[in-house]
Amino acid sequence: MAGVSRSSWRRWLRPDRAAAAADQQPADQPPADEGEAEVWHRRAVAADPGRTLSMVKLADLLRKRGDGVEAEFWYQRAADAGDPFAMSTLGDLHLDRGDQAGAESWFRRAAGTGYVVAICNLGDLYRGRDDPAEAEAWYRRAGDDEYAMSRLGSLFAHLGDAGRAETWFRRAAEAGSTYAMDSLGGLLRDRGAVDEAERWLRRGAEAGNDFAMCSLGELLRDRGAVGEAKRWLRRAADAGNARAMSALGDLLAGGQA
Repeated sequence: MAGVSRSSWRRWLRPDRAAAAADQQPADQPPADEGEAEVWHRRAVAADPGRTLSMVKLADLLRKRGDGVEAEFWYQRAADAGDPFAMSTLGDLHLDRGDQAGAESWFRRAAGTGYVVAICNLGDLYRGRDDPAEAEAWYRRAGDDEYAMSRLGSLFAHLGDAGRAETWFRRAAEAGSTYAMDSLGGLLRDRGAVDEAERWLRRGAEAGNDFAMCSLGELLRDRGAVGEAKRWLRRAADAGNARAMSALGDLLAGGQA
């Protein structure tokens, strides 16, 4: 089941819009100079010790180059100054070390500010502890956020409740979540609503989601539209999607060009 198979997205697939935007470099711009960026963020903090945005940006640069100790120091400073992104990121760091108690403490602090990512991370923690009722309660606290609705859909898919999974995936997809478009497309395909499944997968694929590209390619392949299927699978594979790479390899090995 395509929708259920990705019910274990986990936190690293969350749509952290601010971080994603920061990683995007326009094609007509010169390459990033991270060394100089670091210098200016350090100068910004020296000039304004309360400037949490520069603390976080500096920590991100340090973490990217592998200096985890100093990165954590700056996240800590920003968190102590009230920055919810820094609090949530500290939770991620503790979780990466296997410290669930420390992670939960930071996620709760960030969630207390209304930060949706941290609220959903708490839901993920409880889901991982096999406590679906508490996980659901946390996801619902995030309100109509598209990611939280996607997580609810994923939770119900994991529990085998296809009806409620479809309801929440549909709400998230209608709110613009491309992850939900992919999962909704999988659920619809599995219950035989192939035309509607294709429409949602196409929306997600055209919006740039590589999972949706892969799912659309597989659906088109099975419907006999091999040429278009190959194009979508190739786009997903070029984006790094391993499932698409395998499906494209099988398609080409079978002589279906």
